[in-house]
Amino acid sequence: MPKLNSFFEKENKVEQLLTKKMHPQLISYKKLRESKFQYREISDEDYRELATLIELDGEVLQPLLVRKAGGDSYEILAGHKRFRACRYLTEERKLEQFALIPCYVKQLTDAQAEFAVYSTNGYSKKTDYQVMREIEGMSRLLKENPEAFPEAASGRLVEKLSKIMDMSKTVIQEYKTISKNLGNEAMEKFKKNE
Repeated sequence: MPKLNSFFEKENKVEQLLTKKMHPQLISYKKLRESKFQYREISDEDYRELATLIELDGEVLQPLLVRKAGGDSYEILAGHKRFRACRYLTEERKLEQFALIPCYVKQLTDAQAEFAVYSTNGYSKKTDYQVMREIEGMSRLLKENPEAFPEAASGRLVEKLSKIMDMSKTVIQEYKTISKNLGNEAMEKFKKNE
């Protein structure tokens, strides 16, 4: 019979591991690289407005999500606008206190990293083209890498996406239809919101 003391020791170790994973690290903006998976355009006006808010707060309130990219650099998966704002504050406004940015460092495969880029972009206003890109990207990743997403293993793809993106199955299917049926010229117009 296991001793009650050993239960608490295990619980303490689990809590220490979880707490360690949750603490952000301060990383120099010079070591951060934008992800090749990032598909959203960030205007100068957007990151400069955010820079002003960060300056007023005195710090970055929400850490970036990054993964090791080789050598001494990190790939940004979430927080591209915050990164650009801090770079702007440091380089243009000469505010050195924003040179170190809080980051959560996670070990992720390429498929998980790309999925993280799509899923973390879910909180700001998007164009229809961007929503379609997310749906198509997530669809491809879930099909090609089911082992990387075991929690999404059962059920039809449209149902999975519906839950992940908090959209109806009909809307998901409509975006998939648009993606499959638009030619290159029409897709370019769709991308430009024309």
